[in-house]
Amino acid sequence: MPENVLLVVFDALRFDRITSSDSAALTPNINEIFEDGEGFTNCFSCSNVTDSCLTTIMTGMYPTRHGITNHGAKISKANLEQVASTVPLAERLQPTHTTLGVNRKRNWHERGYDRYVNPNEWSKGSAMSALSGAVESLPGPLPEMIRTVYDETLSLYLSLQGESVTTDERLMKRELERFYPSAKSTTETAIDLLEGVEGPWYLNTHYWDAHIPYNPTVTPPEFIQERTYEDGDVKLDEAIEPIRGSRWAEELERAVGHADTIGDVKRLYDAGAWYADKEFGRLIDHLKEQGEYEETLIVLTADHGESLTEHGILFEHHGLYDVSTHVPLAIKAPGFSGSESGFVQHFDIVPTVLDLLETDYEPEEFDGQSLAPDEDGSRELERDAVYMESKHKSRKRAIRTADYKYIKRIGERTECRFCGIPHGDDQELYDLTGDPGETNNIIQTHPDVADELEEKMQAYVDGLPDTPRERIDFEPPEDQLRELGYF
Repeated sequence: MPENVLLVVFDALRFDRITSSDSAALTPNINEIFEDGEGFTNCFSCSNVTDSCLTTIMTGMYPTRHGITNHGAKISKANLEQVASTVPLAERLQPTHTTLGVNRKRNWHERGYDRYVNPNEWSKGSAMSALSGAVESLPGPLPEMIRTVYDETLSLYLSLQGESVTTDERLMKRELERFYPSAKSTTETAIDLLEGVEGPWYLNTHYWDAHIPYNPTVTPPEFIQERTYEDGDVKLDEAIEPIRGSRWAEELERAVGHADTIGDVKRLYDAGAWYADKEFGRLIDHLKEQGEYEETLIVLTADHGESLTEHGILFEHHGLYDVSTHVPLAIKAPGFSGSESGFVQHFDIVPTVLDLLETDYEPEEFDGQSLAPDEDGSRELERDAVYMESKHKSRKRAIRTADYKYIKRIGERTECRFCGIPHGDDQELYDLTGDPGETNNIIQTHPDVADELEEKMQAYVDGLPDTPRERIDFEPPEDQLRELGYF
């Protein structure tokens, strides 16, 4: 039985990035976990936004059951009350393990941890961290003189650290430090937290570098700088034109406006994935140096994927297409080896971890099943479909089988709340065997298939158990949530 547990989430990491022709260079450390353990090649998230996906990972429940069907400012008090009745993995392990979390996400995400740290707030005597925090915490608009001094100091500091940013990227670096921890700070915080821990531990880390703005301070290695893409020469301004004036167009110009072409932005994404993998490798090296690697159960996944212009969605995870929902999953533990092609989803993680730690639970507590193999090494995965839904940018629900993907819009709103235009039709059906990129909607020629899948999808959602609402020992910090814009 493993002694320790390491659960690693890479934000917005597409499955195809760990299976690309140069994945040995792009994600070598992630690939090592796939090789030392077992890779699940058909793992799908249950949603397309971080708050919902992380909650499914940590509770073993489908979004409508745990309550976080939305994200950020769209999360309601009712959502918070519902999730408060669930028991996250960290809380389940607290009686037997020191529980440690490294992530910028707060509130219900930090339940059950003995120590839960935002890397941007964790410093061991860093003068730059102190300066950054002091400047950014000043109320109201900062005087231009202070901004200039801060930017120049930051640029000098980065150059001394071997990093470089252009003048145009300085403001983005400051925004990045405020919201998205770098992989370097995430790994350093994780290693710091492990120091002095006695006995079994559970560590959950979250790497953000493949999330827009894709950590613009990372200098891509040569093999990424030389990467080409089918639409790589398209000017970014030209690609943004169909959504010009929308909230997302403004965000793109702020986040990646320093890029010239679509290819430039995709190289930023790949550099972010590479950098997150590199720093994750340092964490793995630390475990090996401490003699803890072999005795640590490692679960590695992504909360969701990323659309890199597919379906007219620019550098975000709008939509329920495979680019945004097909995610990596690897488990390194006794009995896990090779590759599994059966359908799995994020809600299978918690029961798997509990089984491997020989921790009691009732199967009906979860919407997933344990992936731990039987004594003879076999595993029964009879799932013939996976299910997912979105609510943050547009309200949709989807079912995916080996052959088809059916997506249905729910509600009256047709346009994406961010982009101001629709992404897809009211109903979409794709033949995945002949159209894996989901580009040709065949709903008009195959209405019988769509009807069958819609019925199956609705039956699944209707059949989910109710959440036991009587267990509410977490009081949502409403004042704090208001300040953060949660409602």
